Amino acid sequence: MVWKFDRNEYIEDPGIPGRWMARSHHDYQREGSTTGYYAPGMEPKTDSGNTLVLAHRNARNPKISDKQLLDDVILEVDWDGDIVWEWHCNEHFDEMGFREGPKNTLARDPNYRQTQPEGMGDWMHINSMSVLGPNKWHDAGDERFHPDNIIVDGREANIIFIISKATGKIVWKLGPDYDNSPEAKAIGWIIGQHHCHMVPRGLPGEGNILIFDNGGWGGYDVPNPGSPTGVKAALRDHSRVLEIDPVTMKIVWQYTPTEAGFLAPMDCNRFYSPFISGMQRLPNGNTAILIWENKTYDEALAKGRDPKDKALSRNGMPAPGQGPDGQPLQGIWPDAILEVTPKGEIAWEWHVWDNIGTGPDQIDINWHLPLSMGYFARADWTHWNSISSTARPRRSSGAMATPPPTAWARLLPATTTTAIRCFSARTTWNGCPTATFPSSTTAHIAPAPTAAPSWKSIPPPIRWSGSTKPRITTVSIPTSSQRPRNSPTATGSSPPPTTGIFSKSPRTSRWSGNTTIPSPPTIRPIA
Repeated sequence: MVWKFDRNEYIEDPGIPGRWMARSHHDYQREGSTTGYYAPGMEPKTDSGNTLVLAHRNARNPKISDKQLLDDVILEVDWDGDIVWEWHCNEHFDEMGFREGPKNTLARDPNYRQTQPEGMGDWMHINSMSVLGPNKWHDAGDERFHPDNIIVDGREANIIFIISKATGKIVWKLGPDYDNSPEAKAIGWIIGQHHCHMVPRGLPGEGNILIFDNGGWGGYDVPNPGSPTGVKAALRDHSRVLEIDPVTMKIVWQYTPTEAGFLAPMDCNRFYSPFISGMQRLPNGNTAILIWENKTYDEALAKGRDPKDKALSRNGMPAPGQGPDGQPLQGIWPDAILEVTPKGEIAWEWHVWDNIGTGPDQIDINWHLPLSMGYFARADWTHWNSISSTARPRRSSGAMATPPPTAWARLLPATTTTAIRCFSARTTWNGCPTATFPSSTTAHIAPAPTAAPSWKSIPPPIRWSGSTKPRITTVSIPTSSQRPRNSPTATGSSPPPTTGIFSKSPRTSRWSGNTTIPSPPTIRPIA
């Protein structure tokens, strides 16, 4: 351990020795990096520097409610563990622009939780916080975007704002209402959002603000049919990833169910992550997105979920097919990572669901009891809430001098999941065998680092995708002296090609072909 911080509050509970605690939650940022993910010239300090910590303190503010509040605070902590600057959310309530109806709702119910010895209201629930860093807006003279200023988002209030580091005041905001200006109306209601941050300098889209707009439920308003208490008053059953120009307040890029190819409104909830999630801008201009997936009760059982698990099972429930809160049982939510191009095409994807099994590098579907949320019985199984890639552009050489323009291939090595190799239009790796995509695209497949390039060192799943939907993409498997004679086959809408070739449509998942990879491994179509 090279650094720690715990001196936010001294806690004394009955029967337990008192101790200092950080009460940190959700986010922190180390000096040197504005977002925690790769950007040119930005490296978080590891042996010095200050750290911004998002933490909790209990508070009371009669302007908000007569109930105790679980308040969010931002602490700047130096290398010695001393707090050198702090900001308290409840002290800036008047600057947030709540209307009278939401104020009345907050006074009655500030997202109240029955804790002991006294309940408290998680009224704002800030879940991300980062400094802006150098940016073109401040270079042009706009002090709202001073590099030291801090951008945060409050999930329960549907609000995003920038704090002046010098004064502590809110100098820019979006929300909590989205019907009070033409720009806000064009953006539409942002609900329950996560991971709001400014794209760092040196990356495509620098200076714009990325937001994972979860949808689901969030915000305060007057009681209505969708929210009888007025808490979590805004509702939407799909998610969006938004890139917003903070000066013009216009959307400059987005990924929504429409871009994902889902029919509105019937299939919009196929891109839906009401909790967690996030995104980051990659050096190649693509955006990595962390998202939930919808898996049913029966799918979970087919994957090996224990039917006696009370967070999932029909056994021991209040009624057949119901969860502990009386709602219909709906299975579980595993996580997935998508890399999406500026055109909205999926260049690469990784799914927890594809890596569930019993091997040493697989994820046990019964590894812990999932959390059943209070609004429904779906199990929040893995709850990934951040994504960060440190991938940097690399110079190509040798046999890999022509990387795929928009196609990736990846594989999970047999030895460890940390050895995943990915290839984009600007990233190549040396020393790997290749599989060839026709029509000038090439995918590079890396075996486990300690294994010789052979069929035995290339286990499934191998996944591939093309640049245009519903274009058919084909992967050709080179011959090998270790290739066994057995050749499992699968057919779809396309005519079967020659031995060793698979074809599929990324959109329809219809594919055809024949593989010579040893059994039991199989090539799987993209879900």
